[in-house]
Amino acid sequence: MRRRKQIDPVKVSDLWEHFFKYVTENHPDWHSHCDMEELRKCFKEEYAPSLILQQGVPSKPVCGFGTMMYRLRRQKKLKCSKGKVSFYEKTGYATVDQHRRPVKREGSEGVVQQNREYPALCEECGVILNSASQQQDHIKGARHRLNLTKQYLKKNRDMLIEDKHGVSIVSKEGLDVEDGKITINVTEGEISVTELLIRCSDVPVTLLLVTPLVVDSRVNVSDAKGVSEGKVSLLFQKGDEYKIKVRCEARNYGEIRTPIAFAFKLSSSETFHIARNVVFSVRGENQEDLQQTAPYSRLSKLRLDPFSKDVLHGIQFAFSDGGKLTQKVSLEHYNIPSQVNRLLNSNKPEEVDELSSPLTVNNYSQKFRSLLYSEEHQMKVDITRYDMKGVTMKKSRQHRGLLNLEVPGLAENRPSVLRGDHLSAAKSEGSRDKTYRGYVHHVEQEVVSLSFHESLVSNFIENMTFDIQFTFSRYPLRLQHYAVDPANLMMDEMRSVLFPENQGFQPTDPEKIKSKNKLFDNKLSSNFEQVQAIYHIVEGSSKPAPYLVFGPPGTGKTVTIVEAMKQQVYQSKTNFILACAPSNSAADLIAKRVLENGPVAKSSLLRMSASSRSWDAVDPELKEKFRECLNYDLNHSIYFPSADDIKEKRIVVTTMVTAGRLVLTDCFKDHFTHIFLDEAGHAVEPEALIPISGLLPRNGQLVMAGDPKQLGPVLRSPVSKSNGLELSLLERLMTTEEAYKRQPNGKYNDHLLTKLLRNYRSHPAILEKPNEMFYDSELLVCADEIMRNSLQTFDQLPSKGFPIIFHGIEGKDEREENSPSFFNVAEAQQVMKYTNDLLEMRGGKAIRKTDIGIISPYRKQVRLVIHQVQKIQKLLRKKNWTDIKVGSVEEFQGQERLIIIISTVRSTREEFLQLDRDYKLGFLKNPKRFNVAITRAKALLICIGNPHMLSKDENWNGFLRYCLENNAYTGCPYTPDTEESEMITLTEKMARLNIPKLTFTEEEAAAVNDPEWRGDR
Repeated sequence: MRRRKQIDPVKVSDLWEHFFKYVTENHPDWHSHCDMEELRKCFKEEYAPSLILQQGVPSKPVCGFGTMMYRLRRQKKLKCSKGKVSFYEKTGYATVDQHRRPVKREGSEGVVQQNREYPALCEECGVILNSASQQQDHIKGARHRLNLTKQYLKKNRDMLIEDKHGVSIVSKEGLDVEDGKITINVTEGEISVTELLIRCSDVPVTLLLVTPLVVDSRVNVSDAKGVSEGKVSLLFQKGDEYKIKVRCEARNYGEIRTPIAFAFKLSSSETFHIARNVVFSVRGENQEDLQQTAPYSRLSKLRLDPFSKDVLHGIQFAFSDGGKLTQKVSLEHYNIPSQVNRLLNSNKPEEVDELSSPLTVNNYSQKFRSLLYSEEHQMKVDITRYDMKGVTMKKSRQHRGLLNLEVPGLAENRPSVLRGDHLSAAKSEGSRDKTYRGYVHHVEQEVVSLSFHESLVSNFIENMTFDIQFTFSRYPLRLQHYAVDPANLMMDEMRSVLFPENQGFQPTDPEKIKSKNKLFDNKLSSNFEQVQAIYHIVEGSSKPAPYLVFGPPGTGKTVTIVEAMKQQVYQSKTNFILACAPSNSAADLIAKRVLENGPVAKSSLLRMSASSRSWDAVDPELKEKFRECLNYDLNHSIYFPSADDIKEKRIVVTTMVTAGRLVLTDCFKDHFTHIFLDEAGHAVEPEALIPISGLLPRNGQLVMAGDPKQLGPVLRSPVSKSNGLELSLLERLMTTEEAYKRQPNGKYNDHLLTKLLRNYRSHPAILEKPNEMFYDSELLVCADEIMRNSLQTFDQLPSKGFPIIFHGIEGKDEREENSPSFFNVAEAQQVMKYTNDLLEMRGGKAIRKTDIGIISPYRKQVRLVIHQVQKIQKLLRKKNWTDIKVGSVEEFQGQERLIIIISTVRSTREEFLQLDRDYKLGFLKNPKRFNVAITRAKALLICIGNPHMLSKDENWNGFLRYCLENNAYTGCPYTPDTEESEMITLTEKMARLNIPKLTFTEEEAAAVNDPEWRGDR
């Protein structure tokens, strides 16, 4: 039951307002309306009793529900009609979290969706069914029946674990029996034996059978008389005891769960059952460092008291104006319209103009406007998760007049706070008649230095407490709105760029391409696909349509477009290039590569960073070798050259958002002849449009490079995701526009798109499965042979010569204190064991710490893997292994390591039976994240996870089977056919236990059944 917020004492005259506040805080799901009876029940059963307690009045409440409603109507807080209560929007309901809306599910809650469209999903088994006959066969099959059996056992769990008729089952060693579970801690590699004691304290009973409900070679259940073997039954009299021995070989980290069923018979021939779940928790040497610090308790949403509208401002950060770049265009605010806000709060996104309509030329601007409104709507909700209550600040020792605030998670952009941003503060105690707006002047790790109004700074006392509200910069959103605004987006000109037509080009003669093969990077000359892409970009073959470079992992897409830029600069003095990427790190990489080995002088390139980017964040190599290419002065402050100075540069490199700075000067529209967008698959389409709609001339060339099979844009709103915003421009063109699809001959039109095929990263075994699953088996192994084979003899490989390990661990999901993040101690210990083995290798290649990368496949922003990363990092620091990178999949996109270790973290949730599978795999069922995770390794890939859990996901299951087929699996017992043998064994045991026959109709079966904040601008 949800814990209600305590009510403070209140005056009778303020009662109506107090009740209304109670409703808004405790029933946020009533964001716009509710039933009258619901509100009446809330008043009588929740509010009034709490109020009586607070007021100390033991009798009746101070007013009735009718009086309360009268007051609320008079104050225009709500209106009533036909038993419904509607709340006025102006009453202060907060923006409603789109994730909290009820999910509409079609059909029954049964195992297989009852629709006539195929493919259909069997939710119990995680199987895709492609026809009605296949569905019927599946329902009758052993696997499906086994899963229904598990549901039956789960449903009757509470009954099964109870002691009955004077019979109890306890641990002989005195271990606690908690909720039917007995846990034995054991060290890896040991053999553990525990004894269960059956006690009879009442009427005589007969022990018919003792049997484990799973088959596990590591566990053996036995007894002196042979009851567990089905040889005899034993009669117990009052006061009798009998021992059952459970032996376990602790071969692997994790939890070895053995549910054991006991069947008894009374003198009346009535049978009954008792069950115990014996869990052997296999621990390692680092167990104490990883243990839960405190039990998990759900943290209720922080609710701050209202901030005053009387705002006192600090001093805004003054950016350097050296070589000022004048903004001539006024950028509108593009606030969310009240009607859109109301519809999103009312769970009616389908009524938002064009939001759910297919994208067309005619609705292009309006649809993207609505998508951006939906995204911002959710951002407003998400940013409140970082609000702080009752925190202290300190006077800055380095920056006179500023106050320092420590913000946990800031170093990981959770939240993102940059120079020039602001936040609001109010005193936690005493008068709240003022709100203080603090402006960010400096950011260092997790500390921000803020400028507040003089009245606060001069009266500041150490240990004063404040409530803090964070905001996010709307500048990137405003630029995206500007880019899609029909007043700025000339669709007549842009139509051929955004909706290109199939022009039916003839394939280019390969000899013609090779004849132009004079490259600055000679290593590219032997790669036909790279040469082909460069040729067509230089020739402008696709114009006016964009040219796409489809670059799977390790195929060199960035070096390809960089060579094309060099060729353009070399061939014509009238060519001027704008190169953009979604992130600063990607833009820095472009700048470095362009300046290497080629015709582009330092004086001809500008790497233009945003005002908010600090000097410390710039790539060290750029600062050391190419300082004159950066827009920082000698004091490390940002400055923007004049438009005339910028126009002298042959190549300008920025993020897509910072390119908006050039757009708003209104003097570059016809300047750049070529616009290159690298990592184009990471950007939402309106973000890519900032440089395209604002700076691409009518006869200009647009080039985009990326991989639609890897991670796309990071979004927060489920509404914007499901309606098309997570589809980048690159992916949309490749999936919806005929011009960019494969032709009847199976090839792409090389005048418009080149797919790079030569992988220079991975061992053939590592590349094979993602190549088959995502790239039509077209990728070619071209990685350096010595490098890729350097770990084929690693001692821990189950199959020498095959440098992949899938290590199965049945761990335990844990959380601690108020953190919603999961961690898995067993997996963390196994990660450390492999890391230690690799660093202590003797013979062969010496492994450096920087050769190893450790991935957990969730976004930190979703707050699911933070603790796993922190737990592993704690162990790394203890061993002085801090050079080993540990992070999420997003942090590893575009990177590579000699060795990658993946910890999937989530495992079977703690349940009575190991048989029960938790299907909450939504965070794993992401093909793009899976693809990125398994394609980072060069010479060795180690995956650690629960095979029973992962096998329910199509992609992980395919990879798991691949490892099994190549003898690369180790760890807990697992085979894909486990279900079939389990079904036979379990059915036999149920019969022997006299548990009713488990047969289900479909109807009966149905009855059983918080992203990183962007820091790049």
